[in-house]
Amino acid sequence: MTKQTKRYIDLSDVKALRFECMHCKASLSLSLVSNIDVRKLRTCPSCSEPWASIPGSSTVELQFSEFIDGFKRMTRLLNGEFGFPKLFSMSMEISEPEEEKKN
Repeated sequence: MTKQTKRYIDLSDVKALRFECMHCKASLSLSLVSNIDVRKLRTCPSCSEPWASIPGSSTVELQFSEFIDGFKRMTRLLNGEFGFPKLFSMSMEISEPEEEKKN
């Protein structure tokens, strides 16, 4: 018999976005409750390696802003704001933690 466990998270359960530097492993969490200043994502706050501003390329700050704004709007829409009735829920499937995959 095969066992499969799926994990889901409701959009409204997401309180912050966490970013981890692939260079030095420092992390930064930005709350979705307040406005996020995407300029904080230009470089790692610890080692200054580029994140959103990639040398020799355009910045991806706009994509960060659009994602964050869209996520917030979708959460509010699904919670019945904007005058729309709450007709369904939406959740995201999340990966199984690595330590549980090994067992």
